[in-house]
Amino acid sequence: MLALLILLLGFVHLLPWLNSRRDGVGKNPAKLISIISGVMSMPYLCVIAWDGEKSAVKPILKSGDFEYLLMVFIIYYCIGMLCLFGGIYLGARIKLTALNVFSFNKPVGTRFYRRFSHFFLALVLLLSALKLQQVGGLLEFWANIGMRAQNLSGTGILDAFILPSSYLAIFFALYARSIDGRPSRYWIVFLVVVMFVALSLFGGRKNSIMLVIFSLLAASVFNLRFKLMSLKAVIAYAFLGVFFVAILIFRLNSQPDSSNVSLDLLDTIQNASYVDTYLFIIDHFSDRPFWYGIGFGDLAIRLSSGGDPSFLPPIDDGVYIRSLVEGWSVQPPMPFNELYPSSWPPETFGSGYANFGLFGVVLFFSLKGLISGVLLRWARGRGFAPIPLFLMIYVSANFHFSNLRIVQTGFLFAVIFIVVMFLKISTGGRKVKLAH
Repeated sequence: MLALLILLLGFVHLLPWLNSRRDGVGKNPAKLISIISGVMSMPYLCVIAWDGEKSAVKPILKSGDFEYLLMVFIIYYCIGMLCLFGGIYLGARIKLTALNVFSFNKPVGTRFYRRFSHFFLALVLLLSALKLQQVGGLLEFWANIGMRAQNLSGTGILDAFILPSSYLAIFFALYARSIDGRPSRYWIVFLVVVMFVALSLFGGRKNSIMLVIFSLLAASVFNLRFKLMSLKAVIAYAFLGVFFVAILIFRLNSQPDSSNVSLDLLDTIQNASYVDTYLFIIDHFSDRPFWYGIGFGDLAIRLSSGGDPSFLPPIDDGVYIRSLVEGWSVQPPMPFNELYPSSWPPETFGSGYANFGLFGVVLFFSLKGLISGVLLRWARGRGFAPIPLFLMIYVSANFHFSNLRIVQTGFLFAVIFIVVMFLKISTGGRKVKLAH
């Protein structure tokens, strides 16, 4: 039965490819989300379905029937993915004119895109240099990479501008090349490498990997004769896999009191998956009351209160989940200094189930799909111009209904709004459209 359910989940992930439209992954949020979800769930599910002892959370689960718990999760996750696809379908039929504040109205020449691609490159380099200065320099930072989170504290405002600027530098260059063949492909490769290094300087993996993947998606959307399954793309994917493991090993070996750490294929698959988190949440709330949305009040408390953040609830609601995993009795709202100082992000599935059970899974997946669908309608209407395309891809890949992801996405939209206003002012107040 479990094997049949895993096959069912695999089929559900393939549904976006069965419709009549032949949109590429970069133009289809359902395909993009299903690929990300499949990569992060299917391999690890197969491993622990074959051998439950490989699960990191099985020893602490209350449920004595691990196979049954897996089947419940798979059924709920299938329902969630179907609701997400339905939300995208409905959202793609909604025209939200408010999004037009993030776009332009009249066309401009490719010189505009090349010029501001260079501007965003310079901005990323400048802000990265300031960030390095704040953390004591590159050598000092990497010498203490085990304390990465603590050392990076207070640099969030710089990240809020570094991240979107790095994407826009590449997207603008790709878009300009799609129109008149300039800049050259070698310059674009150089640009991707520089942006990748800038995002990787501080020990992060996700943003650096997403930068390359988003760039490949944008290249395929802008008709640059680039295919996502070409030899060049496969080489890029292989490099990203090696990078993901190498940085993880380095960070683990740099932690205080750590012995020499090596990772096998199972460790890598497990580290990239949230399945253990989801299984723990289903098991934990099997005999405890749901949160019924009270955790989202943490954001209001943080925004309305001042003082030491350690005495306020955490922005990352994954801290509650990690504290529960450690056996602590916690429930929002609680100050951060009374919680375990680490996080297991619940993402959309975990947050939905922790708050409202299966109904929360249905609701949160539907809303996530609806938002992605609305952005698809907007990006399609704007000819998949750089900024609409970036926001659509980013939200589809990264947004979840949890406090941390809501805050991250809110900051991103705020920064993009500032960028758009700056671009309009820089063109003498003329409204322009970043599309053909």
